[in-house]
Amino acid sequence: MNFYNRINESNSSLQSINSFQSNISGITDFKKDSLINLTPKNKSSLKSNKAKDGGLNDSEFENENFYNNANLSNLSLKNNVKGYELFLKAAENLTISQFYLANCYYNGYGTECDKALSFHWYQKSVENGSIIGQHYLGHCYEYGIGTQQSSKKAVYWYYKAAINGNITAKFYLAYCFRLGKGVKKDNNKAFKYYKLLAEKEITEAQYQLGNCFFTGVGTEIDKNQALFWYNKAAKNGNIISKDIIQNESIACRYPSHNY
Repeated sequence: MNFYNRINESNSSLQSINSFQSNISGITDFKKDSLINLTPKNKSSLKSNKAKDGGLNDSEFENENFYNNANLSNLSLKNNVKGYELFLKAAENLTISQFYLANCYYNGYGTECDKALSFHWYQKSVENGSIIGQHYLGHCYEYGIGTQQSSKKAVYWYYKAAINGNITAKFYLAYCFRLGKGVKKDNNKAFKYYKLLAEKEITEAQYQLGNCFFTGVGTEIDKNQALFWYNKAAKNGNIISKDIIQNESIACRYPSHNY
């Protein structure tokens, strides 16, 4: 497969999107959300309902101890019923719990997979100010997960999350501008977002920025800049960038690189 085909193949697929999604866990957004949303919105209501619904006591809501109890580090385990039950009990009062409860329903962590309930709880978290929830709500709209598919609504929520600092949403927004998905195609804006993220050491954005420079997307063609960003991405573990650098079609023009 030649060099141009390698780039075109990667651009036409969701490989980098899926890879990026799996590598960015939202921890930055979790911390930002938790600073605002770990405190119950209505403690008196919580206490009054505690006896009848078996709710959590106040100490279980304190800081990050609640989430340590929920065993977030092992939330990918499908049998993590404890985490699911804690999020379910806290969802009435804690925005960040609404988000993680949505994740449980989305992936079937500790409960049955239910995309409609997942969408419901992402939406609830967004209504109560969750930034990372805005990104996931956009994701649901983009792929019709638990709701009717709408690329325009997806872009709307990606943009909301992006202006609030969500890194993953910025990457998705660049992708939408690049392909004209749910928004008018704008290579300049796509380039802008890729460059912004690449400079923040986001590996997949470095790879995409290399593509932009190599093919002239949103900028002038600059093979040296393309190679620079492919090198950056390769050093940070991007496999496609490593393949591109080692490809025979550029080996004759640039020094070899070993990783």
